[in-house]
Amino acid sequence: MPRHETFVEDITVTPDPIRLGPDGATATVEAILTGGAEPAGTLAAPDGSLTRLRFAPGPREGAWRATHRFGPRDRSGLWRATAETGHVFTDLPFLVCGGPPLGEAHFSEFDVVPRDIAAGEIAVASGRLLIRDGSAALPYGGQLVSITFRAFDPGEGLETGETATAVPVVWEEIGEAVTEWRSGLFSAEISTPTTGRVRAELIGGRDGETAVSQSVPVTVAAFSRPRIDADITATSRSTAQVSGRNTVACLLHTGTVHRSTGAKVGAGSVRIEYRKPNGRWTPAKGPGRVGRAVGVVSGGVFSVKSELRARVSWRAEYT
Repeated sequence: MPRHETFVEDITVTPDPIRLGPDGATATVEAILTGGAEPAGTLAAPDGSLTRLRFAPGPREGAWRATHRFGPRDRSGLWRATAETGHVFTDLPFLVCGGPPLGEAHFSEFDVVPRDIAAGEIAVASGRLLIRDGSAALPYGGQLVSITFRAFDPGEGLETGETATAVPVVWEEIGEAVTEWRSGLFSAEISTPTTGRVRAELIGGRDGETAVSQSVPVTVAAFSRPRIDADITATSRSTAQVSGRNTVACLLHTGTVHRSTGAKVGAGSVRIEYRKPNGRWTPAKGPGRVGRAVGVVSGGVFSVKSELRARVSWRAEYT
C-alpha cells in the first residue's frame, strides 16, 4: 500500500470487554490514521444492526476518537467497530457483557471432526449454543465462544489399581468462534498440540455467567517425517477484496520454506497462525475473517494474507 494513501493503522475500543451496569456503559473507539482524512465509522450489534460513529480529532497526531453510550438492555455478545477511509474498511470485534436472555445458556451437539489426527493437522470444533427457558430452547446468537484444550491427566486410561500423580487441570484456548445469530451454531478450525480433550466455553455476562460443553477426546498420532521449516520474514499492511463486501484491510505475510538441511522446498502450502500473550497457536482466518489464511509455496517462498489482529505473535506452518 503506497505510503501517501490514507488508511487506518490501528483501531481500539476501551474498555474491552464492556460490562453493562444498571446505567449502561460508555465506550471510546479510537482510530489511528496514516494521513489526515477524517474516518467514517459504525458499530455493528450482534444482530447486524448499525449505529453511526462520529469521530473527532484525538489528543495525538493521527488519532480520531468517537464515544458511544450503551444502554443497560443493549444486546450482549460480539459487537464490531469499523472505521473507513479511502474506501478501505478496518474493523475490530469487541465483547459487550450484559444480562443474558431469561433462561440458562447451554451447549448442544458439540463435537470435533476428525477426532484422530496427525500432528499439525487441522480439525473442526463445532456445536450450538442455546438458551433453555422451561421446555423451550432458543438459539443464543452473537456470542463469543472459546475452544479450549487440555492434555490427558496422568491417571486417564490407567488400569484398576494403578496410580498417578495429581496435576492441576489447565484448559488453554486454541480457537474461538462467534455463534450465528439465527441458529446459535458455531465452528472453528483448531490444531491440538498433543492428545487430550477439547471443549467449548462461554464466559461473560454482567454476573460472569459461564457455560461449558461436554469435552471430546482428540488423539494426535505422532509420526516421523523430514523437518520442514516455514519462516515469516516480513508482515505488512495490505488490502483484499472479500466476496460480497468492500475492500478490507488485512496483513500480508511473506517468507521462505526450507528443509532442515537448508535446501528450499519447491512446492506445498503454508498455514498462518497467531498466538495471544500466554496463549497457544491458533489458525488465523483470511482477510475480513473469511475462510482460512493459507497459501501456496512456489520456489521456496510464500505470500499469504490474513485477518488483522493486534498484539499477537505470528508464525507459518508448512502443511
